[in-house]
Amino acid sequence: MIRLSELKLPLSALPTVARRAADAPTETDADRAPVAHPLAALRQLAAQALGVAEVDLADMHVFKRSFDARQADIRAVYIV
Repeated sequence: MIRLSELKLPLSALPTVARRAADAPTETDADRAPVAHPLAALRQLAAQALGVAEVDLADMHVFKRSFDARQADIRAVYIV
């Protein structure tokens, strides 16, 4: 297993999901589900970082996601 850090994506690359309103009466299981990761974009970045083709990557698991907001263009930072 190889762990890659600092795979950065712009916020526009993240999937958007309509969430319930904060004043909705109850929370459902769908509200507690984690947001999907942009695996296609992450596979492309990982293959580029390793210098291999995307088809050569067997499996990928997202270990951590954070956000870099130190500049005006906020980026999602992944460790896979």
